[in-house]
Amino acid sequence: MSSQCDETAPAAAGNGLGNSILVQDKLVTLAYGYPRHTEAGIARAINIADISDGGEFRITSYTLASRPGLRIRPNGDYGTNECEVRYSQPQSAGDTPLIEIDTSQC
Repeated sequence: MSSQCDETAPAAAGNGLGNSILVQDKLVTLAYGYPRHTEAGIARAINIADISDGGEFRITSYTLASRPGLRIRPNGDYGTNECEVRYSQPQSAGDTPLIEIDTSQC
């Protein structure tokens, strides 16, 4: 966490940068002080890319119980909820991200 990030600032609307920090020369967008659940947020923060961008992962959006997030799976023959990490940014100030890991079929 950077001392320059604002932990009270929500994510910018749409694809706006809003609050962000520089990580390994890349701008990482934030929501309440944590990476957003976008490719410009958490995926960039952990230095991965979707197969459509030359990366080794399948990165897709999801919504579970009205909470949106990002689903990250290795590029392989894996179905939803089989071998993945799900990340959802905080929904309000003081909240923490939701991180779920399913390795049952890896």
